[in-house]
Amino acid sequence: MTNHYDEFRVQITPNVDGRLALQILASPIPASVGPKGAPASAFDPADLARMRAKGTFGAGGNLQEMQRIGTAVFQSVTNAEVQADLRVALALNQTNGRRIRIVFSTVALDGPLPGVRPSEIPVEAIYRDADGFYASFEKTPVSRTLVAKPDRDTVAVTPPLRVLLVAACPDGWPKADIGKEADTIKAAVKQLEDNRLVIVESCIPPTKAEMSRRLKTGNYHAVHFAGHGGVGRIGGDPTPRAFLCFEREDKGLDPLDAFTFDSMLRNCPSVALVVITGCSTAALPVPIGGAPYAATAFDGVAQRLVSPGSLSTVSAVVAMQFDLEPSAAIAFSRAFYTTLIAPDTTIDEAVTKARSDISDVSSMGSPGWVNPVCYWRCNNSRPFEVRPYGGSLSPEEEREITTLKVRIEAYRTSLQDLRSQPPSVQAAAARFGQDLIEKIDGFLARISELNGNAIRLKGGRANALGDIDFVLSVRLRAAATLDRLRAKISFEENAFDFVSATKGAAAPSAPLTAAAAGVLTILIEDVSAGNALAAGEYEIASIRMRVKDRSQSTRVLTIFELQVVADPDNVFYSSVDGYAFLS
Repeated sequence: MTNHYDEFRVQITPNVDGRLALQILASPIPASVGPKGAPASAFDPADLARMRAKGTFGAGGNLQEMQRIGTAVFQSVTNAEVQADLRVALALNQTNGRRIRIVFSTVALDGPLPGVRPSEIPVEAIYRDADGFYASFEKTPVSRTLVAKPDRDTVAVTPPLRVLLVAACPDGWPKADIGKEADTIKAAVKQLEDNRLVIVESCIPPTKAEMSRRLKTGNYHAVHFAGHGGVGRIGGDPTPRAFLCFEREDKGLDPLDAFTFDSMLRNCPSVALVVITGCSTAALPVPIGGAPYAATAFDGVAQRLVSPGSLSTVSAVVAMQFDLEPSAAIAFSRAFYTTLIAPDTTIDEAVTKARSDISDVSSMGSPGWVNPVCYWRCNNSRPFEVRPYGGSLSPEEEREITTLKVRIEAYRTSLQDLRSQPPSVQAAAARFGQDLIEKIDGFLARISELNGNAIRLKGGRANALGDIDFVLSVRLRAAATLDRLRAKISFEENAFDFVSATKGAAAPSAPLTAAAAGVLTILIEDVSAGNALAAGEYEIASIRMRVKDRSQSTRVLTIFELQVVADPDNVFYSSVDGYAFLS
């Protein structure tokens, strides 16, 4: 698998005085990582209103006005230092032949803030005269996240990719061309369906009960909602909430709020992606009935599904921040799915291609192409990787992996519950705790075995000094020559210190490493010394971490941005994270 993007990740957070602060969390230039002060200026609420209002830009668009607003957005989420760091990173990557994804990270906000809230700023419009609109260019995709670092695995999917399509337009709401959009989605993937790479199933009728039934019985990888969204009071609940407009049996409105949607998706743990081509489904709640509503970045439907508090396994959401014209919705769906299923494609790449196609049916001077918002928390910006049939997982194996992951989380919860018991109870249940640890380790080994080609970080218990030796191994389904492996391993800075890395039993030399800000970067060259390795598992590195915080019974070290250069080169390598047992 080739990961041709580096990342420039900027976190936007409020200070105690309500003003925003910037911090670069990731960059191709490590020296630029760190706090960067306040943005150059605040984003004008009037400009946000212009972006949201229909007719502001005219039928043919107004490029000069879009450039002006894009410049204002850029100033509101950067400053001179951040801009200089970005320019240097872009120049470096141009020399290296690599691309840069620009990611804006926001966090939960307690209470109201003056002006435009960070999650309402249309960062997809950022513009600089020398570079143009970043988000419209495939070499600089722009996306968002609500976590500091990717923390969910890319899911290996055996064809077909199964999509549940919910197209709803209840009576009393503006008549959207939902039927045409649904037909377009199916037409866009017809060739893929013919080749059994994708299957789109329609949720008919588009009711909450029917969707819930399908999620419990189906094995879907993505859910696509096409329709309306809004904010209001649901039933007798006095608190306004973001919702999607589902239909009742009589075609009337049946709102589905973000929390309930998240809970429903929990019943289908195979779902990694949600697409919402509704109106304002990524926007935050606004004042209702004259009373300001203290919204946070997690109150919108899209934000809820990828927030740290999400109940589901969703790792990426694409939604709309303004009203989406029917022609733009159709252009989006066609481009998005066609690109998403292509080999070696990331979620932000697919959204960037969709933005380009939206601008083709409108213009760069219209805000429609800014509309799609991409939130993600998955490794390498890939919610899933669709494998070719050769050497891939069967549907039964895929379901087994999903079940094993659910059981691992349940056993981790049991270990933490045991940790909270009095010492006498812990001592009496020591054998039970050890059994849980052994079962978790067995589940992880089974996941690695099922994946066939996998890079696994094997964890364990800390020794008397508090050190844990993690073993990095590669499992091969078939013979392969491994040339180069590069990966990043995310760990909790408050819980671990990186100590050292040494060569594994099957590697010719020790890895090159660099650790900073809770991320260990590891590089192993000439992994198999030019020799073809037979099918099996091989230890290629040993990584020692020192435990600083034992308050949790288990902690996870996550592999992300995995790159494997090998022969054959058309093989997908999944990753299996490392578990530290601290009880």
